[in-house]
Amino acid sequence: MKSKNYIVILCVVFCGTIYPQYFNSPESIAFDSASKSYFVSNYGDGSIIKIDSNETKSFFQRGLSNLFGLTICKGTLFVVESTNRVSGFEISNRELVFEIFIKEAQFL
Repeated sequence: MKSKNYIVILCVVFCGTIYPQYFNSPESIAFDSASKSYFVSNYGDGSIIKIDSNETKSFFQRGLSNLFGLTICKGTLFVVESTNRVSGFEISNRELVFEIFIKEAQFL
């Protein structure tokens, strides 16, 4: 009797977040008093995790690079990316509203 090889392909589609919200080399944290939430930058995977007042973690941003410092001013979360870029994200809708490159910067 011939043996049969079966190839099983399992496709799973997730709605919403695919990866768990975890810390990967957290570097900086900022507290937003308006939303009573903490924001944590992950140097390791370029994400920002939001922790709300119920301690629920969710991705605020992903796909950034080399995240360093965070600060909040007037509803905008400012993020130091790499060594020479500052990006600002509106906290209410996560939209990029500010970005500046400082060519001469060594380490912001």
